[in-house]
Amino acid sequence: MAFCNFSASASWQTPEPIAPAVQFAYPAAMTETPPAAARIWTAALIVVGDEILSGRTQDKNIAQVATWLGVQGIRLKEVRVVPDDTAAIVEAVNTLRARNDYLFTTGGIGPTHDDITVDAVAAALGVAV
Repeated sequence: MAFCNFSASASWQTPEPIAPAVQFAYPAAMTETPPAAARIWTAALIVVGDEILSGRTQDKNIAQVATWLGVQGIRLKEVRVVPDDTAAIVEAVNTLRARNDYLFTTGGIGPTHDDITVDAVAAALGVAV
């Protein structure tokens, strides 16, 4: 299971392969030409934010992440929008990471002083921040 957070403040242009400064250890099967019946790698995206659910902020990350994942050969299977609530984030992380190879999170306006996403994800994974 890989985990990554995309910030809404990131400047998205066109999807590109992973930047050299970011390194992921991909299984060999993802870097080779797949056979006809190759495994399909899957991902889920959790969008966190009361401002998204209230309509105050429109999400612009889902399409960008889906496009970027497609370029990488990863199928985005599910997107879940959850409130700024620790229990909701923990439940979404644990449910979606059990069903997918990769799990990504993003928020409506990026990191703020009251953002609980990092702490909630850490709680779901059983690790300290």
